[in-house]
Amino acid sequence: MRKLLAIAAAFFLLTAWSLPEAHKFGNETAVVIGDWCSGTVVDKDKGIIVTANHCVSQLMHKGKRYGEDKEGYRAVETYTYYDPFTVTQNKFDEYGLQYSQASYDTEVLITDPLKDTALVKINTNKYDSVFLKEAKMSTKRVQYGDVVYAVGNPLMIHFTVSRGNVIHPMGSVGGDLVIVHDAMVNSGSSGGALYNEDGELIGLTNASYKPNGPAFADPIKAAIELLKKVRND
Repeated sequence: MRKLLAIAAAFFLLTAWSLPEAHKFGNETAVVIGDWCSGTVVDKDKGIIVTANHCVSQLMHKGKRYGEDKEGYRAVETYTYYDPFTVTQNKFDEYGLQYSQASYDTEVLITDPLKDTALVKINTNKYDSVFLKEAKMSTKRVQYGDVVYAVGNPLMIHFTVSRGNVIHPMGSVGGDLVIVHDAMVNSGSSGGALYNEDGELIGLTNASYKPNGPAFADPIKAAIELLKKVRND
């Protein structure tokens, strides 16, 4: 009996410590993408946010420019553009009361459709450096049973934190490798952060089986590679 009480007390203390910490590192970096998805600040100085590609692909269009080629013949150039949209950062205290909100004009910076990952950027020329913190992206190996925290805006309930465990660190869904976990996510969570217990970003919410099914997150490796590309350009 004493052993059971000790285990219960340890679990309570761990939970009591972990959830406020998850709230702390998520509250400063979570954003709402438009009115339909979630995202996370990954470069505070340049105003860069990571989200799921399927959150912004619906805004993509093909345009045409007409001109002349080198020989003077009429030429057509096809280019890609995105409808304008905003990101909103809402901040809440530990009791769930909102104390800050700010919205910014945003553009799509770079995408990786195969890994369902995209980087968007606020107009830093207009807003300067508005973000105070950025998420630290993990390079650690995800393992079975790891405790994870899903941060996002399910059903447009702005800024939620749910706790769960990794069910499979490299599950295969449609040929893609994803992190399978049981933290609660829902419509609107897409593109939101999946953190480990150290407060490091390990994945982006992709989808879930409903009701009460497992959730999927794209590993953060793709976002790390995209960030390297834009910083080198």
